[in-house]
Amino acid sequence: MTEATEDPLQLSVSQLSVAGPKPNNEDCIGVRLPDGAALRFKGAVAAIADGVSSAEAGQEASHTAVQSFLCDYYSTPETWPVKTAAHRVLIALNRWLYNRSQQFSQQHKGYLCTLSVLIFRGHSAYCFHVGDSRIYRLRDGELEQLTQDHRLQVSETKSYLARALGMNLHLDVDFRQIDVRTGDCFLLSTDGLHEFVSEQTMLAVMSSDDAWEDKAQQLIDAAGDSDDNISCQLLRVDAMPAAERGD
Repeated sequence: MTEATEDPLQLSVSQLSVAGPKPNNEDCIGVRLPDGAALRFKGAVAAIADGVSSAEAGQEASHTAVQSFLCDYYSTPETWPVKTAAHRVLIALNRWLYNRSQQFSQQHKGYLCTLSVLIFRGHSAYCFHVGDSRIYRLRDGELEQLTQDHRLQVSETKSYLARALGMNLHLDVDFRQIDVRTGDCFLLSTDGLHEFVSEQTMLAVMSSDDAWEDKAQQLIDAAGDSDDNISCQLLRVDAMPAAERGD
């Protein structure tokens, strides 16, 4: 049963991003947990992006996507629903990255990245996703992948990113709204982590009695064989506000 209180939404956060064996870190992560009216009307946001290295400007794309979303989402009108506000921001971000790539077409620079966003508001969580970064939820001892990888398998050993922010002028973003309970835990990761860490290991780390702030480092350590940048964000719902009519 969801335990609601008069207190605002409270989250415990553990996040980390490292370059791994690569010289540059093209991943980007960010969390914003505001207070007051911003928390009530807009909620809390976690975002993770993985720049497409073959696109030359992947690092700039991922940093622009995360930082701009965390800023621009909270600049939208309070009367806009979460889905409307987030989609408007994502469409604008995608258009900016796409146009930026066209300006540098002679230099073969593409501003492409994956992006997964998780917004907590009221008694719901809203997932927005494009690419092959992931969002998981742990509830009652079961780990569930909430997103689907947008990859095209062309052979037994080769696959390509089928969707990314900045890839096309039209943005096709997955959306999902789920209920949230006190005690729910969420994991956002880039492929440098989840392709090298089993779900059993994720579950073990997230379920352990170790300090929450240490868990991101534990998952990064578990991905020691990764050949890519490694990033993850872990969020635990510690308290929820009382239900409103919208919930």
